[in-house]
Amino acid sequence: MRNPFAPGAGQRPPELAGRDKEVSAFEVVLERVARGRPERSLVLTGLRGVGKTVLLGELRSMAVKRGWGAGKVEARPDADLRRPLSAALHRAIRDLAVRHRAPDRVEAILGILKAFALRAAPDGAKLRDRWQPGIDVPAAQGRADSGDIEIDLVELFTDVAELAQDVGTGVALLIDEMQDLKPDDISALCAACHELSQLGAPLVVVGAGLPHLPAVLSASKSYSERLFRYVRIDRLSREDADRAVLAPVEREDAASRTRRWTRCSTRRVVIRTSSRPTARPPGTPRRPIRSPRWTSPWPLPRPTRSWPWASSAPDTSVRRPLNASISGRWPS
Repeated sequence: MRNPFAPGAGQRPPELAGRDKEVSAFEVVLERVARGRPERSLVLTGLRGVGKTVLLGELRSMAVKRGWGAGKVEARPDADLRRPLSAALHRAIRDLAVRHRAPDRVEAILGILKAFALRAAPDGAKLRDRWQPGIDVPAAQGRADSGDIEIDLVELFTDVAELAQDVGTGVALLIDEMQDLKPDDISALCAACHELSQLGAPLVVVGAGLPHLPAVLSASKSYSERLFRYVRIDRLSREDADRAVLAPVEREDAASRTRRWTRCSTRRVVIRTSSRPTARPPGTPRRPIRSPRWTSPWPLPRPTRSWPWASSAPDTSVRRPLNASISGRWPS
C-alpha cells in the first residue's frame, strides 16, 4: 500500500530527478517567447524508457501554469496529422479563451481550425464518413482549407499565435513519437516552424522521439538542423539515480530503512535499470533463459543395472541413438 513506485509507460515518477537542466532550458524559452524574443523550438531525443513522455508532460504543466495554451499530440505511423493536431490546438485555444476579452476573435480562430480539421476527410466522402471535430462554430472559408497540409499548417499556426499574442502569452504544442509522422506532415511542420521563427510568433513546438529523429527532420527540410534545438535525454547519473530512489522512500516515512536502501537496494535498482527510469538494461530478458533438457526423439527403454555395452565383449546388436552419438552423451 505504501510503495511509492509504480513504473509504467508515461507515468510520472515520484521524484523527477536528473531533468533540471531541461526544465530550466524550457523556462528560458517560455520567458523569451513571451517577451517577443526569437527562440527555436525543442526536440527531445533518446531511447525508450529514459523519460521523454514524462518530461513532455512536465513541460506542458509548466506552460499551463504560466497562462499559455498547451496541447499534446501522440503521432502514429498510420494516422494523419490533421485530426490529432486539431484536437490539441482546440484545447490550447480554449485555455486562451478564458483570458481573451474578444469572444468574436476567438470564434473566428475556431472557425479557421474547424475548416482545417474538416479537410481530413477525403474528397467525395459521404456526410456520415466525415469526421466532426466538435467545434460549435461554422467553418471559415478561404483560410487553412486549401487541402495542402504545408500551406494550411502555416496559416493555422500564424492565426493561433496571433490569438495568443493578444493576451500576452503563447502556445506550446507538444508532439510525442515525432518520428512516426508521415514525410509530408514532417515537412509541413518544419515549414510552419520556419515561418513562425521569421515572424517571431509566440508558438513553440516541442517534439520527442527516438535518436534517429534528427535524421528524419534533416531529410525533410535541410534547414531543420538550425530550426530546432536538439536535447538528448540520456540515462541518469549515479547521484540522480540515488535521489530518484531514496527521495520517495524518505517521504513515505521509512527513515529506518533508508540506510539499508542506500547500501544495497539502491545499487541493485541502478544496475537493474541501467540508470533508466522506466526500462530494464538493454538486452536483458524478462526471465533468465535456461538451456533446454536433452530429449530423445524416440522412446527409450528404462535403464537397468546391466547394460549390454557395459560388458567386456562388444555387442554389435545394440546401437546408440543418432543424437547421442553426435553429442557424445548417453541417454539417461
